[in-house]
Amino acid sequence: MTSPHPRVPWLRAAGSGAAALALAAAACKAPGPAQPPPPVQTQQADSQQAQMQPGQTEPARRPEAVLPHERPPEEMVAAVRAHYPEVFHAAPTDSTALMFVLAPDGSVQRHQRLSAWQIGKVHEGRYDTWPALVGLSGYEIIASTRQVSSFAPGVLGPGQVELVWVHLRTRRQRDSITMADAERSLRWRREEQMRSELMRDLVVEHMPEVAARGTTADFVWFFLDHDGTVLHHGTSSDPDLSSRSFGYYPSGVRVYDQVIVLNGHRIKVNLNQVLPEGTDPRKDLEEN
Repeated sequence: MTSPHPRVPWLRAAGSGAAALALAAAACKAPGPAQPPPPVQTQQADSQQAQMQPGQTEPARRPEAVLPHERPPEEMVAAVRAHYPEVFHAAPTDSTALMFVLAPDGSVQRHQRLSAWQIGKVHEGRYDTWPALVGLSGYEIIASTRQVSSFAPGVLGPGQVELVWVHLRTRRQRDSITMADAERSLRWRREEQMRSELMRDLVVEHMPEVAARGTTADFVWFFLDHDGTVLHHGTSSDPDLSSRSFGYYPSGVRVYDQVIVLNGHRIKVNLNQVLPEGTDPRKDLEEN
């Protein structure tokens, strides 16, 4: 909303400024003791002198806004301070990689420094392969959650610090994960059996000659709509195979390859099914 008297604050400020100038002029004419130098100049001089002193071990504190990483949790800071206090006195150009293995209650069970080669493999390798390269045992790999954090110079220590944080699960958590894995495996076997039955039915219905005599083609293929309707089918030697395009299906296409046996003939089947509209292909991939 616009003020009805926009000039009043400005006039008041101008009046206050004029009064201040008058008082300042009077103070300059009146005799008085010598005044000390302004504190701003002293601070600037101290700052210049500090910058000229060599061998400073603590880098200048940088504003929080320009830090590329958030400050680490207190338990990480405490673990590094307890077992590797030299990290906090390192040079800004130093780079340190550490690994901590924690018990379920959060206490540090063991710790070690990682070489440049090991931390390089952590960054290059897949999540399911790098743990063995940094010396984690099979039990520690299976029964833990793992987190890799990288802290820029000045965040955790003067130099760059990288932490591999391994937290062992409780027995109840391990049992729960084992049960979930078993259920997932059972579901996968059931789905595989149902797909095999579906593939046999498709070959018998749409390719009776292949079902009876087999085929010399590398594989046969079926392209299904999301509701199971067969839209196209053929063999690997069919020229239509190369001309099919799944790009216009926004939800994506799920693909299965499986070998079935019909009348003593081994037949490789390539099954393609359109995902229902609204399905996230990435989530579907994770679940399957």
